[in-house]
Amino acid sequence: MLNISLPDQVQPFIEEQAAAAGFNSVNEYIYHLILREQERITQQKRVVEPLEDTPKHQVLADFRQAWHEAMTGQGVPVSQLWAELENE
Repeated sequence: MLNISLPDQVQPFIEEQAAAAGFNSVNEYIYHLILREQERITQQKRVVEPLEDTPKHQVLADFRQAWHEAMTGQGVPVSQLWAELENE
C-alpha cells in the first residue's frame, strides 16, 4: 500500500474533483487517475516506439508526402484517422 501526503490546500480540490466525477472516495479517484496515466503512456509507446526504429530518411520522406497531400487537398479527415487508430 502506498500512502502519500499532499498540501492542505490541495485536499478540497481533490475532494471536489472526486465527487464531481462520481467516485466514492479520494482514493478511488486517484487510483483512476493513475490508471488513465498508465493507459496514456501505453498508447504513446505504441505510437513512438515504431518511429524510433524507422530510419531518419524514411521519416522525412513520409512527412514530405503527408505534407504534400495535405497542401493539395488529398489528406484524410482527422476523424477518419482516429477511427482507424481506435480499431487497431
